[in-house]
Amino acid sequence: MEVIFHIGMGKTGTSSIQQVLGANQEELAKIGVQYLGLWFNLLDPEFAGYAGQDRFFASSPEQMKTHAENYHLALKALSEKTGNDRFIISNESMYGYVTQFSPFLQELKKKCTVKLVIYARDPYSWLPSAYNQWALYHKTMPGPVPSYQKATPAMLATYSGLRLWAKDHLDIIELRHLKRGMDVVSDFSDLLSLFLPPPEKNTLERKDPAENAIRAVFNETVGGPVLPTEFDRITGNVELSASPDLEKLVSDMFDYGATSDMVAGQSALFDEISSIYGVDIRQDKQKEHAAPDVEAFRNRVLEHLMTLTLQQARRVTELETTVRQLRRQVAKLNQTTAKSA
Repeated sequence: MEVIFHIGMGKTGTSSIQQVLGANQEELAKIGVQYLGLWFNLLDPEFAGYAGQDRFFASSPEQMKTHAENYHLALKALSEKTGNDRFIISNESMYGYVTQFSPFLQELKKKCTVKLVIYARDPYSWLPSAYNQWALYHKTMPGPVPSYQKATPAMLATYSGLRLWAKDHLDIIELRHLKRGMDVVSDFSDLLSLFLPPPEKNTLERKDPAENAIRAVFNETVGGPVLPTEFDRITGNVELSASPDLEKLVSDMFDYGATSDMVAGQSALFDEISSIYGVDIRQDKQKEHAAPDVEAFRNRVLEHLMTLTLQQARRVTELETTVRQLRRQVAKLNQTTAKSA
């Protein structure tokens, strides 16, 4: 029996791997493989979810050894029931729990084959990606949103986890260098002989810098960590990726430089009109149709949006006042009704 722990290290395609594993359970079962998800709920339902994960890793070293024994028994029972003999857990959070997890692994690898799979990117591309994810998009630290220069030293220290994992578990670690352009799902599949299809698209879409800046401004208003879903809730799940590209909008809608060519393409029509009426309506002083300057256009749009936003703020304030008045009236009505009863 083999147990495979895919443990991150974060921003290395983990979500794509999990999506494909979850979507191909039947195919995996044909080759004796079972994906167990992210958690240790097979050991105990109390260990499901992020709260359960915290409970699991809060276990003492002795408890961890007992967990490993019980986990092995649970896997043996599952193997006898399903016929599967290879099991996968994929959770990049495990990467940060090397000390807590070590007693579990030391005990488990006495009883079955254990493999740890870690993906790591070069720090030059990983740091900007990690900063955008965990400082701007998903604020993971208390206090103000830190600058790139302030946040990245701690993020860079994430790589020290590779050294810690190697201390006790180098014999079971497969470190994969996730290079630019590499298909992480195909690599994971080939490494473990899983024959997985590639995902249809990246599970985590990259946010553009402008959207992350807006999210960071919102996150700044909250003292503690802020999940991306909180911004989504406040904004009504608006899809900012649908925001127009103003430069393209100017080019598509206000660049009339091709007018002469289009009119020339219909010269036969205008020649015929001229022949019929004796008037060539093409003959006039040509007006220059210069496309708007993109920056001036952008500034004017912002000025319009400022006016619109202030008007909306006024209307929202009026609505809030009305709602408060209605609530007071309803409360008074309820009190009157209660007294009458």
